Amino acid sequence: MSRDRVAGIGFQHPNRNARPLTKRKLALAHLLMTAVLVICIVVAATAVTFGMARAGSPALDGASTPILIQR
Repeated sequence: MSRDRVAGIGFQHPNRNARPLTKRKLALAHLLMTAVLVICIVVAATAVTFGMARAGSPALDGASTPILIQR
């Protein structure tokens, strides 16, 4: 096996794209990531709220004292 063939085995660093990222593309990527993060937070908060409502949490009843369950 020649030295050139041995040197070509394995992973090599990929070549960078000829067109560099512009400020406009970076701003668009940041805006998109921020929008997706806000949507994910809203979905998570909604899921937690529905879970608390189904569990009958006293925090959602508006009462100042916890509700005691009588047996």
